[in-house]
Amino acid sequence: MYKLEKWETSLFFSKSAYSTNVQCQKMQLTVAVLISLSRKADLRELKVLQKIEKKQYQDLMLKAQYVRDQQTKKIEQETQVWQE
Repeated sequence: MYKLEKWETSLFFSKSAYSTNVQCQKMQLTVAVLISLSRKADLRELKVLQKIEKKQYQDLMLKAQYVRDQQTKKIEQETQVWQE
């Protein structure tokens, strides 16, 4: 059986540790990318929700203005009737 010399043993463990470190860094990078993609998706979803909310607010303001206009017309008509 082949016996490893001392320098060969340290080189083997050094390469093994390097390989493990590289794998760990790759995993960390993969996790970071996934988190980043998740955050981007969350931001996209938030922007869509904000756009919907803004549209609903605008619609509500238009309806409120319409109701105010109708009430004003009604009051004006009633006032004219009373003045006659």
